[in-house]
Amino acid sequence: MRIRLDKALANNAWRLLFHGATVHHISMSTSDHSMLSLRLRDDRHSRQKDKKLFWFEEMCLSDPRCSEVVQDSWQEGLSKPDGLPITNCLETCQARLQTWNKTEYGHVERKIQHLHKKLQMLENQAHSAETDREIFEVPKMLNT
Repeated sequence: MRIRLDKALANNAWRLLFHGATVHHISMSTSDHSMLSLRLRDDRHSRQKDKKLFWFEEMCLSDPRCSEVVQDSWQEGLSKPDGLPITNCLETCQARLQTWNKTEYGHVERKIQHLHKKLQMLENQAHSAETDREIFEVPKMLNT
């Protein structure tokens, strides 16, 4: 039998201050515990929906070509005439790493997101030998 023990607690005063707050259980591939994520809605600084966050995957560091991509893009960013040099370097590096990641590794982010969703779905299902086996297997796939 599985029971979710992780919970959040708030009183009415807090809920009035943070009316858009939500709590999410984040499945962890390296633990049988779930991380709690508190998301606050901030109307003043809401991010554009079409602007995607940049995630750098640790696996890229094991590829020696990654440092070449970073060095080349940093030099390109420094040579741009407009804007702040650090901003130019970071933006160029981000764009180059995203392109390199897609061409070298495919859509790793999508695969990871799919496995995380599958793990959350399995954790919410009724207990059975099959779901227990899959709950054991999915984190292994995430950590390889």
